[in-house]
Amino acid sequence: MIIRALFSLLLANMIVQADRITPPQGDSMMPLERSKLQKEEKINNRIKIYKTASTRYLETFSSETSTNDFESVPPTLQVWMSLLTESLQDIDANVERKKKSKTLIDYEIHLRKSINEIKDYKVKAPLEQQDFLDSWVAQAEKIQAKFLDILFLGK
Repeated sequence: MIIRALFSLLLANMIVQADRITPPQGDSMMPLERSKLQKEEKINNRIKIYKTASTRYLETFSSETSTNDFESVPPTLQVWMSLLTESLQDIDANVERKKKSKTLIDYEIHLRKSINEIKDYKVKAPLEQQDFLDSWVAQAEKIQAKFLDILFLGK
């Protein structure tokens, strides 16, 4: 009976941890995502890969905040920012500026919603994370603004 209860607890813990799968140290993408990204020639398909990875970080962040795992939030956001920065560099260098990319529009909308979720979290975040969150939001808003410039101003 005790073994069954311990096994159930272990299984439940593994399920919760599966939601927090993060890439290897030093990379903002999972190996499969990185492989797909390197093979993909079309920028719109690469944007989809970036959005998928960014969505994974948003889900990880949501999981951490819903379980009050405040210590895991800053590392998640740091790696997420690395992904956003990398994606901006790729998109800025390679996107077609004469016509609006629907995938870039989707990615920009995803980023805007993500920023709002971080802002909502800030209200309940520990005091020592406030400056970090302000900095993350400011950087993310600059990236979002650059996406809008690419889409609507062609810059």
